[in-house]
Amino acid sequence: MVCGFLLDTVINSTWYLIGLSPTTPIVITVDHVRLDDEQHVNNASLVSSKLMQLDQYVSHLMERYSLNPHVHILASVRHIHIGGSVKKGVEFIDRVYPNTKYIYQLQHDFPFIADVNHVALTEVIDRHEEVNWIRFPNLVIHWIVILDVVMSCRYGSIRHCQLVLLVM
Repeated sequence: MVCGFLLDTVINSTWYLIGLSPTTPIVITVDHVRLDDEQHVNNASLVSSKLMQLDQYVSHLMERYSLNPHVHILASVRHIHIGGSVKKGVEFIDRVYPNTKYIYQLQHDFPFIADVNHVALTEVIDRHEEVNWIRFPNLVIHWIVILDVVMSCRYGSIRHCQLVLLVM
């Protein structure tokens, strides 16, 4: 599966986050298929096919990460968009990891490609009250894409989310 490969690439790229614990929990959110557009009206076979693909994708993720106790997969039962996925992930974090101070929010198709000093980033946020999030720009340099991710303070600005990494 291409998406699984991309997701693996992003998760593996977190090794570029210098100082981030290898046991940092990872929460993967999966949004439901959008079924409210015209192509789905009166097209039961298309709807059925998309639902089956989504089910297979979630099953693949669960199988792929079943041996890693630090990975959590949250699948939505309805289409909730990016904002809903972020909300779902943050609510899960609130319940399961209530002492989490920082969250990296990553998209499934933008891996890190260079070292990032995680400890220095957290120190900047801790020392400067006016800083509540740090955004890594989305740049294309010689066909290499740099991650578009937001590291946000616990209740700071929230943007993209397909994959949420927790920093405890």
